Amino acid sequence: MRRVPVASALVILVALSLATAASASQLVTRDASDVRLRVNAAGDALVTFTKPTGKRVRVLASGAINALHPNANGRQVRLRLDYSGGWKTRGKAVWKRFGDQCRAYDGPQIAFLVAACKAPDGSYWVLQGWQRSLPYHGGPASNRFHYTTELRLSHFTGELARLEVWHDWMHPSRFPELFGRRTYRGVAVHGFPKKRFGKTDQAFARRVYADTFNSGYGPGWWRADSLRVHYPTGTFCVLLAKNLTDRWGTNRGWGERYRIVVEGPGVTPDVVWAGNALPTFRPSNADHVEHERAMEEIRTSLNDPDRRCNFA
Repeated sequence: MRRVPVASALVILVALSLATAASASQLVTRDASDVRLRVNAAGDALVTFTKPTGKRVRVLASGAINALHPNANGRQVRLRLDYSGGWKTRGKAVWKRFGDQCRAYDGPQIAFLVAACKAPDGSYWVLQGWQRSLPYHGGPASNRFHYTTELRLSHFTGELARLEVWHDWMHPSRFPELFGRRTYRGVAVHGFPKKRFGKTDQAFARRVYADTFNSGYGPGWWRADSLRVHYPTGTFCVLLAKNLTDRWGTNRGWGERYRIVVEGPGVTPDVVWAGNALPTFRPSNADHVEHERAMEEIRTSLNDPDRRCNFA
């Protein structure tokens, strides 16, 4: 079984802290090599890469920036990606005379960074690469995309999505739990409930990916779970057990470190939080008891509609 590689761009933060690391982006391709990012004076981006087959591809990107707040009757912004290098959308090979105006990147720190540019208008273009589709609960790959590294493109200005994560123990079994909230410019990021005939509105939906390090799944990073944030609060919770059987199999996600990755809204970058695991809870330890009390206050203030996240 292949394990999740450690991301070299990730800074591990101390557990028990709140983190808002800037780091959804839009999928360009998978398992790319020799990646290059350029931006012209008009504000378009040109992503050039080599496919596993050896073919060189040039993608012209334009037409979207930042994100819209959730709207059940609206559409989220999306980039126009022209894999012909301009022939399909502009009627000519734009890539051949693409004047590069890429300036040094001076924006917020980005996780899983592959390339970044500051455009002449002050906006940022960013490429990130990470394994978004890993099988969760340490399971084996069941499709050809599970262990591919996605190359994801973002275009943004100013504030990015804010990721808040807290860490405590779930009563009464005292399993470690991560819970948190995701917002963008002060508004919760979320999808919408199921519509008629079981269909869901995917326009604004974004997922949370929980990874565990040196756990029951094996050494290194593994995908413990993947879930949608809750409507309408943008909250989520992840339970990490030593040996808990659920409908997906056996959860052995109790590890030494944990990582939460969330897709940014619209075409903004993906965001990461990481921290060390808590020690085993001791009811005789005053610090443990006080920490649990403080976390329960935060949990109550989040008003998470999922009862499983309020189980104490």
